[in-house]
Amino acid sequence: MKLQSALVFLTALSGPALVCARQDPFASPSPSPVAIAIADIAVSTIVPQATVPEQPDQTARANLDNGLAVGNITFQDTRDGLNVSVVINIVDINSGLYEECMNPDRRSFNLTWAVHNGRPAGGEGMDMACEDGQGTPRIEGVYDETLACGPGTAEQANCEALKRTADQGYNYTCDPELYESDPYACEVGDLNGRYGAIKMGVNVEGITASANYSITDLRGPRANLLFDRSVVFSCNQTRIYCEAIDEVRT
Repeated sequence: MKLQSALVFLTALSGPALVCARQDPFASPSPSPVAIAIADIAVSTIVPQATVPEQPDQTARANLDNGLAVGNITFQDTRDGLNVSVVINIVDINSGLYEECMNPDRRSFNLTWAVHNGRPAGGEGMDMACEDGQGTPRIEGVYDETLACGPGTAEQANCEALKRTADQGYNYTCDPELYESDPYACEVGDLNGRYGAIKMGVNVEGITASANYSITDLRGPRANLLFDRSVVFSCNQTRIYCEAIDEVRT
């Protein structure tokens, strides 16, 4: 063996130094150069250098096509981080669903959005079908792997154990400016806190509305962590529709 040959060779060079180096592994004096050489050879001979394969870039998407809105939310891994693309076209702003989040000039309104654990039945849902406990697997609170512990977290039990609930005096704060300086302040799924609300612009005829923009998140999660979850859209805290997030296969 290479290791045995190396030991014989180094023993011939060093004599008793090898014995001294092995007597007390916790001794404070620095080990002899011979002992260091043996350790290096042993590691290179017995323990091969591990190589970690580079994780391929992936894409996740929630497709909107529910009769009320069409479009998609796409999460794509890039060299610069997670690219989040928003393309939404709302069919009729006068349906009554958007009055509570309509701005006074009626030229725009804000949709809040978040990634939740679970999926709506059939991949999409509206109104009560987007509430916690619905769907398969059941829709739960906001995806919160890092335990930022917002009021709607899916990790309620863990947050209680950490004393990070409102009843225990914990104050969850997340907004785009804070997220820039401290990404752990925000739940992974709190898209509204991380990026701000989706601002829907009402088109000239006053019937439809649209949004089309993208964000590059330098600190965002890998896209594959969002597979089999769902994006829930709300108007003034009322859930209006939800869409499952699926892997985009190329």
